[in-house]
Amino acid sequence: MVGRIQEATSGRGVDRIVEVAFEANLEANLIVLKVGGVISTYATGGADAAPKIPFYQLAFLNITVNFVFVYVLSDEARAAAIHDINAAIEAGALRPFIGGRFALSELAVAHDTQESGEVVGNIVIDVTA
Repeated sequence: MVGRIQEATSGRGVDRIVEVAFEANLEANLIVLKVGGVISTYATGGADAAPKIPFYQLAFLNITVNFVFVYVLSDEARAAAIHDINAAIEAGALRPFIGGRFALSELAVAHDTQESGEVVGNIVIDVTA
């Protein structure tokens, strides 16, 4: 994964990471983030996880870590986030990457695919009424 990111950025790295597995991906994130980068994370290895924080690596790279738990956001903050995300998509500054698409009847396969770590990008479940 690190190699693919370095190739895609011509070795410059990325400014921001939205992280779903903080502990598992921290080492790779520190390699691909630019100085002054930001990790916004909303998950790690489970409720009892206690990630080891490499303080000096984070400090020397001036990395900011934001812990985001959407369920405690105020209505105003949630509305602002939705607005900003939609504006970024419309402006072409944010391009969602669909790594896999599954029918609702394939939910178990989609879950197994996500857990495999083989897919890069979002996994979408098509839900029809």
